[in-house]
Amino acid sequence: MKLAEVATRFGLKLRPSYDPTVQFDTRGTDVYLSCAIRAYDDSERFRTEAGEFDPAGTVRLRTYPKQEDAEKAHEAEVISLRKFAESKPEISTQDVSGWWDEGVYFQTVVPIEPKQYPRAKNLDAAGVEVLYELRHGNLRVTTRIDNRAATPEIEQVLAFLRDFAQAFTKEAVSHLSRTGPS
Repeated sequence: MKLAEVATRFGLKLRPSYDPTVQFDTRGTDVYLSCAIRAYDDSERFRTEAGEFDPAGTVRLRTYPKQEDAEKAHEAEVISLRKFAESKPEISTQDVSGWWDEGVYFQTVVPIEPKQYPRAKNLDAAGVEVLYELRHGNLRVTTRIDNRAATPEIEQVLAFLRDFAQAFTKEAVSHLSRTGPS
């Protein structure tokens, strides 16, 4: 996968000490692929007192023997995430459309407790996470990216992470081909 190119398009660099990892598992009846990424921005963009901007996350691709199995797994995951979001005001969800059959986007914003970073004098930041749960045919794609954001920049950081997650997802699925009965 061209992860360095994706990172560069967003003004990021891959962590040299952190090689992107890809796990591929064909045991059982489904095929599972997971790719992790950790990047950083050496400019001052989105920096907080807790440190530089260094988004990290994964994209997971999983195929199922039958489309119905993927539909059930996707539905169960979405129900679980939405139920969890009901009790957490810092989580929001929305349906999203695209090349996939079904898709849901989740974002989380949780204020960071200053005591977690005792050296920061005026920490006003939150932990932010974006997550896509997508299903297309018998394929499920789950992309998650998280980082920290200064409170005044939360919306900008969420928009950036959302776009980065979309590009990361697009790069991962670009290497798939659809095969099956004609």
